[in-house]
Amino acid sequence: MSIKRKNKIGFAFAVVIILAVLTFFTVIISTYIATINGLIPNSNAIGIGNTKSSINTRVGALRSTEYSDVESANSSQSQLSTFVPTDITNLLQNLIAKREQAIKDAAEKHRIEREAHTARALLARKALEQAYGMPEGLSEIEWDVEEVDFVREWGDKINAYLAGSPLQNQGSVFAKAAWDECIDPRWSPAISNTESSKGARCFLPYNAWGWGQKSWSNWEEAIKEHVKGLSAKYGYTIAKPLAKKYCPPNSESWYNNTLNQMKMIG
Repeated sequence: MSIKRKNKIGFAFAVVIILAVLTFFTVIISTYIATINGLIPNSNAIGIGNTKSSINTRVGALRSTEYSDVESANSSQSQLSTFVPTDITNLLQNLIAKREQAIKDAAEKHRIEREAHTARALLARKALEQAYGMPEGLSEIEWDVEEVDFVREWGDKINAYLAGSPLQNQGSVFAKAAWDECIDPRWSPAISNTESSKGARCFLPYNAWGWGQKSWSNWEEAIKEHVKGLSAKYGYTIAKPLAKKYCPPNSESWYNNTLNQMKMIG
């Protein structure tokens, strides 16, 4: 066999070997690539795929639960935010409505009581006028006012009249008693001047009016009882026939002196 032929045979064999090696590596590489690309499907046999799938499923479930919880919380908060303020608002509105109604009821009650008091005072005045006539030159008393205004106005006037006397600063007591009894607030203070020079010469303790055989412990007690007695036994205000009843021995002088004092008060 010639050298040239041997060389050809050797070359062909080498080519075959090379092709075989290339084919082997091609198969190996293809198998590796296929295994890598199909890792998850091929790993099911050893449980890897199932584990990952389970993990993904649980993560998804957790996310779903978390989302559901958040949505539920948001929904609850939304319901709470709409229910609680509405409930409080309704409660406040009810309380306000009750308060307003109570104020209206109190105002209506006060109006009725004041109108009844005014009617009572005017009736007492009318009764005296019809029986004896009203004294001349004596200003009218305004009764259609609030009690506090009446007591303040006449209390101040009476205090000015009694200033410097034992009865000083008792103006509001006289005025309040006159309001309660619906009589002229000037009458009792003026009688105190006629009978005792405004309490300076009392024949019994705190009896500035010559009122029976009475004595008292203080001016307030005495004033209230005297005003109440005037209302019950004499009426609304001074009149000549009433002066004869109060001071029979010297009724004319008593009447004139007392009326003049009343005019001085206001």
